[in-house]
Amino acid sequence: MGPFGTAGRIPVVPTELAEGGKTADYLRAEHGFSALVELRVDGRQRRVLFDAGDVPRARVRGPLGGFADGFRAELERLGYTLLSREYKVNQMARLSRWLEERGLGVGDVDEVRVEAFLTAFGAGRKQTPTAWAMRSLLDWLRA
Repeated sequence: MGPFGTAGRIPVVPTELAEGGKTADYLRAEHGFSALVELRVDGRQRRVLFDAGDVPRARVRGPLGGFADGFRAELERLGYTLLSREYKVNQMARLSRWLEERGLGVGDVDEVRVEAFLTAFGAGRKQTPTAWAMRSLLDWLRA
């Protein structure tokens, strides 16, 4: 049995994305980024509603896991948007997994290791984070 809505009982379905492994199966509003895009070509008009919904919170496991919330707070203090903060925390999560696979810890993070991570992470990708993009994380870990 699920919760009740204006049309009666709302079904609950399994999901790997929600805490507890279940979610209500209905449309709901989420406060994220939305944009109505209107295109006019040769007198014809098209409208598309782009709705990104809620920004998912990146999970950091491994040696940097205990530092994720503090890094988020620092990025917020620096004026990063929610989407940009979570993108950077996602980079942090990838670096943390890479460190863990090599038996390394937070004390091993330096420019040389970040460059090695970026080289390994960028193999076969068109666009990868740069050492400059990782600078805010390196600076924060050193503080």
